[in-house]
Amino acid sequence: MWNQSLKPLSQKISRILPLAIVFFVVGISPAYAYLDPGTAGMLLQLLLGGVAGAAVVLKLYWTRLKAKLFGSKPNSHQDDERKA
Repeated sequence: MWNQSLKPLSQKISRILPLAIVFFVVGISPAYAYLDPGTAGMLLQLLLGGVAGAAVVLKLYWTRLKAKLFGSKPNSHQDDERKA
């Protein structure tokens, strides 16, 4: 049911998206803007925060990820000990 109703929408998007990308690329003009050192620091902080967030997510889901990669089941006994 949902798949049939989304099909016309996905067809419209697949037609419009390439045109939008072409217009965006052709319409870009030089900005002649000044980026101060604070902006570079903010971008570095954003990058490091993303890496730290990804590391936390990886640590939280490590057993599930390891089970999917290597085909073993997560050890439920260790999970029970952690909860106690």
